[in-house]
Amino acid sequence: MKIFAESPDKEATDLIEAHLNGMIDETHGKKLAQRLQAEPDFRAYYIDCMGLDAAMQREFEHFTDSSVDSSTPAGAPRSWLPWALASSAVAAAIAIAFSVNSSSPSTTVDNTKPAELKPLAEPAQPQLTSSIARLISENGAVWSGANDELQVGSWLKPGVYHLKFGSAFLELDSGATISLSEKTRIELYSNNKGKLINGEIVAQIPVYNRDFQIELPNGLVTEEAQKFAVRINSDQSTDVEAIEGSATLKRANKVVHTVLPSKNPIRIDSKGNTSSTPKFAKTKSKAPNKFITANYVHYRFDSVPADGFVRDHGNFNLPMNGQLLNASAEQAIIDGVFGNALYFSGELQRIETAYQGVRGNAARTVAFWVNIPDDVKSKDAFSIAAWGKNKTGQKWQIAWNNGRDGAKRKGAIRAEFGNGRAIGTTDLRDGNWHHISIVYPGGPAERIAQNIKFFVDGKIDPISFIKSAPIDTRTNDTQFIIGDRIDKPRVPHYNGFKGSIDELYVFEAALTPRQIRQLYKNNKAPNKNKFVPSVIVKK
Repeated sequence: MKIFAESPDKEATDLIEAHLNGMIDETHGKKLAQRLQAEPDFRAYYIDCMGLDAAMQREFEHFTDSSVDSSTPAGAPRSWLPWALASSAVAAAIAIAFSVNSSSPSTTVDNTKPAELKPLAEPAQPQLTSSIARLISENGAVWSGANDELQVGSWLKPGVYHLKFGSAFLELDSGATISLSEKTRIELYSNNKGKLINGEIVAQIPVYNRDFQIELPNGLVTEEAQKFAVRINSDQSTDVEAIEGSATLKRANKVVHTVLPSKNPIRIDSKGNTSSTPKFAKTKSKAPNKFITANYVHYRFDSVPADGFVRDHGNFNLPMNGQLLNASAEQAIIDGVFGNALYFSGELQRIETAYQGVRGNAARTVAFWVNIPDDVKSKDAFSIAAWGKNKTGQKWQIAWNNGRDGAKRKGAIRAEFGNGRAIGTTDLRDGNWHHISIVYPGGPAERIAQNIKFFVDGKIDPISFIKSAPIDTRTNDTQFIIGDRIDKPRVPHYNGFKGSIDELYVFEAALTPRQIRQLYKNNKAPNKNKFVPSVIVKK
């Protein structure tokens, strides 16, 4: 039995995973080439990864859906390769399901549809440049030199943020919020985990989020609290105050204290001893204090007359109405989540609208309710909504992933932008209604596409696969299409979208998790002049 080379270090694993998944940028590509040239152990590990990748791809062909063309490439995300190498044998690797590292973002959604047979549990792909939070508001904020470009609307990547003066309010993609007071330094690991280095914060956690954690010098605060304050003192003792819900402190994964809102905060010294201390929380959660105005279209589908007229209920000065084609309104109207919805049969049915879509690389959010049958075929995936031109980077098309191009998260939400694509995690093919939001922050850089965010039923849905490409959506002489592809003539072997759609919005802005939650719960859109800016920080 061949003994496979061991990974020299974590960077080696990340570089090879990114390379195999087509996610490696220029900087990391140069790093990969340098290490291949200079390090014999790294070269041996790289060669074993390439060989195992080929072997695993051959094995995956046996699990291909029968509805997929036999000519379809059998590519798949390769984030399992280094895990499989650890078993030292291809045969053993194929049979073992490996657990995901706990620091990787993941969302599990129970579906009634039986899970597809998979040879391995795939860890989440590395996200080399994706943002995880956003600066929503501030009051006299002055940041340290490394963060001096931050302003309201800035998207934040994992890293250390140092607020020297003033206060600031961050919203993480998980829906959690963190208020920072002056002289606070915090490290954000992911959209659900961070470390308070010094200073004071107030964190508020939505009731549906049970995974939020803040590391402290003497332990960590876990997800039990809905709102809590933490302060690190000059002697490195830590004060913890529960504001709403209980704050559970752990050390070495064991609960050492639970703080209740009715009790005084506790102080933990460097040796782990606890004592009572007066209430101290001063930083309050703040609504955004800098807004922009943005337009949006909104198709309710509550009433479609016999002539197929589809009304836009958005906020443009001139409504961007649409026309239902190749189907009778009587056959298409069904019960929806809010009022009525439209059923699309996949057979040439589509809505053509007067709206042209969001152009260029501007920020955008597409949101809707969708019901996809559990017996739907791969040919019925495209598209739920689409606009632009079918050229590299020039279209914006939303569908569910049918896996025909090698991206294996079948049934997950999919955003295409012409030779580039991002795919979520949750399989939507269960015959139930799901609320979907796709947020793109905008920006000219090619790899900014990695900041696309998916939300399923009001919660962040991790990206399982991405292929970056420049986004420059062209809207000249185009229409926003609902329920079908933008391609003309129709692509062979494809129908239109099969399923039901309700309450479809396209916002010319990047919505916040709280705004998305309001759409999900109440079908309530933000006011026209109440959108948060979307600012891409270059550093």
